[in-house]
Amino acid sequence: MYCLVAEGVLDLAVDAAASPWDLAALVPILTEAGGVLTDLSGAETFTGGDGIASNGAVHKAALEIVGR
Repeated sequence: MYCLVAEGVLDLAVDAAASPWDLAALVPILTEAGGVLTDLSGAETFTGGDGIASNGAVHKAALEIVGR
């Protein structure tokens, strides 16, 4: 689902349970595509727990809705 955000098919992807191996490789893919990947509190990390990826334009609004 995160690659669909990088591709532009989705604007947002939220994962309530993510492992580091689910997220680590996605950071360069998303950022090179202009996207953002953080945890649900907004910290730029890929250590797992949870994750939210967006096209960048909707990230702040999405964090206000689903963030901690």
